[in-house]
Amino acid sequence: MVYKWCVVPQCTNTSIKTPDKMFVSIPKNTKIRKKWLMLARRNPKDIAASTNAFMCENHFNIEQDMANYRQYTMGFRQTILLVKGAKV
Repeated sequence: MVYKWCVVPQCTNTSIKTPDKMFVSIPKNTKIRKKWLMLARRNPKDIAASTNAFMCENHFNIEQDMANYRQYTMGFRQTILLVKGAKV
């Protein structure tokens, strides 16, 4: 299992401390990644582009923002898919 930690300042959720939380992967696309990190109040230069970065479910309306919420929570999917236009 990959260690995941939430990049949002003062959020202490990790895949070890809070294993039942969902963690959404921050996109690798440079433009979108920069936007997500800035919305999370993080300097994009502080997190390398090669780093797998995540935000935990606390920072989303997860049921509305996930295209496959039911399938994921029932164990039929292993990847979180966000709906187009989901707000961070």
